[in-house]
Amino acid sequence: MPDLTWPNVETLNAALAAGIRAANLRVNHIVAISRGGFVPARLLATALGVRRLSSIGVSYEDAGRMTPTMWAPPAGLLAADRVLLVEDAIESGRSAMYAAEQIRPRVEALFTAAYLRRPDSIAHLDFVVEVSAQLPRFPWE
Repeated sequence: MPDLTWPNVETLNAALAAGIRAANLRVNHIVAISRGGFVPARLLATALGVRRLSSIGVSYEDAGRMTPTMWAPPAGLLAADRVLLVEDAIESGRSAMYAAEQIRPRVEALFTAAYLRRPDSIAHLDFVVEVSAQLPRFPWE
């Protein structure tokens, strides 16, 4: 897959937002998975009219990138929140699954979304625009 342009991102964002709106989830808080999820989370917040936006920092301390750890918890989560957890692309899926495990017990509902996902990912998100074996570079990389 070639590098993405901003118009490509706008198309992906519109498609992702349309799917989320159609599901009528009543999301009131978006959490970006640091760092790739920052731009998609912000774009989705505008598209969905969600004003509350925060992030979760996840990294790997081991050389094999098998064990994620949280270095920054999401701020401002409330028990009644309906959260959308966002990443730009899902490779292995470990970070997304770990982030979801950290957030889910703290909120009313948690939904997951990304523009792209590799077919061999262990994470099965609620919303994905495309599945692709090769993930592109995004304009913010």
